[in-house]
Amino acid sequence: MGTVRRNVILPDALDKELDAVAEMLKETKSNLITRALAYYLDLVDLTVARERARLLERGDKRPKTVGDLKESLGL
Repeated sequence: MGTVRRNVILPDALDKELDAVAEMLKETKSNLITRALAYYLDLVDLTVARERARLLERGDKRPKTVGDLKESLGL
């Protein structure tokens, strides 16, 4: 898997906590940030999927079709 370099700005308190956890776990801050972001994005995906399932169960939304996707992308 390739990697890219990103610069982020963190609040001082979060940066201090990141330093402490990285030292305690003997992990790089970059690895901790990568793992935390991956976890967060998985959580967002799960939250969105649950909400879509809830709406489908209530009948509020119909599932997207391939045609819907092509249309929204202008294909």
